[in-house]
Amino acid sequence: MIEIMRMKSIYFTLLSLTVCAAPLTAQPTSEGKGHNYTPDRIQSKSNWLSGENPAGLITNYITKSYAQASYGYQSGTYRSITEAPSLNRFDLKTESYKRFDRFSVYGRLEYLNDRAKDRTWFGSMHPEKTSLIVGDSISGQSREEYYMLDGGFAYEMGKGFSIGAMINYEGASMAKRKDPRNENYFMNMRIRPGITYRSQVVNAGLNFDFDRFTQSVNYNNYGTNEKATYYFVIDGLWFYRAFVAGSTNSPEPRHTGMTYGGSGQIELSISNFKFFNQLSVTYGTIDRYSRKNVEMMGSEENLNYKYLGILSYSSGSMDHLLKLKYNYSDIMTFSNIQRLEYILGSMSTQQWYQYGKILKLSGNNKSFGADYSLYLQRNDWSSSWIVQIGFESYERSLEYNIVPILYSQQIKFNQINFGITKNIITCQKSFLDLNLNANYFTGGNGYPFKENIPQGLTMNQVSVFTDLIQKEYDYLTSDRFVIGGKVRFTHELPTRIPMSIYAEAKAHYTSVSSGMPDAFRRGIVGTIGLNF
Repeated sequence: MIEIMRMKSIYFTLLSLTVCAAPLTAQPTSEGKGHNYTPDRIQSKSNWLSGENPAGLITNYITKSYAQASYGYQSGTYRSITEAPSLNRFDLKTESYKRFDRFSVYGRLEYLNDRAKDRTWFGSMHPEKTSLIVGDSISGQSREEYYMLDGGFAYEMGKGFSIGAMINYEGASMAKRKDPRNENYFMNMRIRPGITYRSQVVNAGLNFDFDRFTQSVNYNNYGTNEKATYYFVIDGLWFYRAFVAGSTNSPEPRHTGMTYGGSGQIELSISNFKFFNQLSVTYGTIDRYSRKNVEMMGSEENLNYKYLGILSYSSGSMDHLLKLKYNYSDIMTFSNIQRLEYILGSMSTQQWYQYGKILKLSGNNKSFGADYSLYLQRNDWSSSWIVQIGFESYERSLEYNIVPILYSQQIKFNQINFGITKNIITCQKSFLDLNLNANYFTGGNGYPFKENIPQGLTMNQVSVFTDLIQKEYDYLTSDRFVIGGKVRFTHELPTRIPMSIYAEAKAHYTSVSSGMPDAFRRGIVGTIGLNF
């Protein structure tokens, strides 16, 4: 409780500083044209806003902000292992781009509150960050809270050079209301300083990236049931170690992770044609240890490469945008060679000494894709039609070693998507957006789980959840069709400063045809907001 109170205090302190800093004496250089816009459309006006370099904020010449509140509900049998059968979500968010003479700033504040029923295996928040997760198999109600703050700036120094920096902060907590009950506290801080150089034809940039996160998990029993309940520490590919919740041997796992890296950018700009390229490389480490006795419980190393290419071209009343993406990552997890020994010179105090590591899990993830968007414009910020189409291919290969036995998995799937939006001017100061979108997923020729056992070897029982491996495989590779739609109404207010209000309703439905036959997922989201 102390930790979450500390996170809330940090969040609201930063929020107060942001609000107090808002009434700057300098005036924005441009308000833009029209008020029927989205954050995605703002980013499409400058390729640098989609990149990792905060100094690229200097390419933004408009001032736009919005604040909104939304409520969403989703349910269904098509869900991942850590997802709940039903989920209620409340979201408060504000985002702002501001440009002054030689100074550009960006800010985002968001609060998320999720309440789920009958959730299992959700002992770790953001399970996509690491394969070293924690969970339990007993379903119960869970509640999550997320506090997110992003702030960045860019300053134009002259002679084509600009500098900038961005900070992203997230604090979160989660708890389950049924034994074994877990309390989870999560913190993530990311810092990116950068520099850019711009000329008439070629623009270039370079930025550094540092990311640190911590996560602690504590399982306990609070009921009167004397039957022991277990939770599981996952070492990758759903191989596990079991612990009794609330017992003296419960390790109370804690994760700490750090990532270092950077990105380089180069953009070719000729008249209305721009080609932006970015290559990012990061190296990360994650350590898991017991908070009770500092015993190491495994570690992970990952190396990531990402490429982003954006081609944009404006021709009369049409804007064309093509995004190319390629991601590749290597992952390795280790167990620790360690021993509890007395500290030198003491016969009463002991600590764990590390003597090496053993490779347990190795593998890689790779994906590539492309997305094309066409905007038929009335003016810079109002499009009568928006058409989007894209595809993505994903592949993951993993190997887990229990010498001399090798276990492996390969996951492949492909996705295509299409969307179309029609903007209608209902009256002089009101707009109506109608959107229809569809996605189709199909699995490749992978496999969920294989055992490579040397001939003549007798295998003892191993601690692995083969049912969860199959469920995860079916979830990712099942053939499924997702259809969605959105209706958004915007009305400009008769104020001195350009402002507009909007209301939005979205819905989606997923139908599964193979892998998890007859499974489905449906959801709705309602939003009200203010553009200013």
